[in-house]
Amino acid sequence: MKVRKGFLLSPFCKQLELSPNLQHHETYLSNLPNLNMKKMMKGEGELQRDTILTVLFGWLLSAMVYLVGGMDHLFIAVTIFVGLDYVTGVLAAWYKKELSSRIGWWGLARKSLTFVFVVIAHQLDIVAGNPNDFMRDAMLMFIIGTEGISILENMGKMGLPVPQFITSALFKLRGVEDQAEGKEKM
Repeated sequence: MKVRKGFLLSPFCKQLELSPNLQHHETYLSNLPNLNMKKMMKGEGELQRDTILTVLFGWLLSAMVYLVGGMDHLFIAVTIFVGLDYVTGVLAAWYKKELSSRIGWWGLARKSLTFVFVVIAHQLDIVAGNPNDFMRDAMLMFIIGTEGISILENMGKMGLPVPQFITSALFKLRGVEDQAEGKEKM
């Protein structure tokens, strides 16, 4: 393969402090790795299986981030709340001696399916032309409220005191102000 001197590669060579002579480029381009997929999957080729799995994992993760509308502080808060809800649920079940792997796996499935609502809300924002992701953010706030209430319930099952102002704020965030007032009267 012939490379013209000064064609896209010489700035790259200057950055890497390589000699910009033509022989170096020809040597580099003639020694490109052999990309035989069968050998790579067996771990025999230039690229190992872990490299392919890393690329596939990166592709999957970037596709998921695109589908949920990006990683912002609100989405990070939702993932933290979902994780804390699962952990406190397992701890509460362990405390009450009701720990079950079947219920735990079902809880993980439900937690992962809540992100489907975020994908739907984000796609509705795209279709409706909402540039500020109103529906996605509203769905994320609803999930934070729901998960927060569940975290407080799990802590209550373990006998920990639950602050009333946090309970009230979470019910308001979820959009269920009547239930928050009803719980305060109890």
